[in-house]
Amino acid sequence: MLARARGQILGLAGESGSGKSTLAYAITRLLRPPAEITGGQLLYFPRPRDGENSGRLRGSSRANARVTSSGMLTENVESAEGVDILEFSPAELREFRWDELSIVFQSAMNALNPVLNIGTQITDVLRT
Repeated sequence: MLARARGQILGLAGESGSGKSTLAYAITRLLRPPAEITGGQLLYFPRPRDGENSGRLRGSSRANARVTSSGMLTENVESAEGVDILEFSPAELREFRWDELSIVFQSAMNALNPVLNIGTQITDVLRT
């Protein structure tokens, strides 16, 4: 189980072949067939944003678990904040990936132009 308290960031490092990319693809539901997730939950507890209406990614009454202040997952606790990523529709999943999640894929340095700063390159992608 990987449990983080609200506002914490998780970085994953390990040796080649240890499953880092597979885990990242599973969390983002980008696994290629024949791989599949057969059970369990991927609970995400988004940070509330000021002045924002509660949407699907901002909380779901269907969640039945929460993360305590010690970082432990507590099951069968009514929570209006947690959402299960595995229950997302394709549209909700696209929104989640766009707004909430970042992955730095392997060989990212090969995908970036070393002559331009990263901000310029990312801005260029967002404009297209």
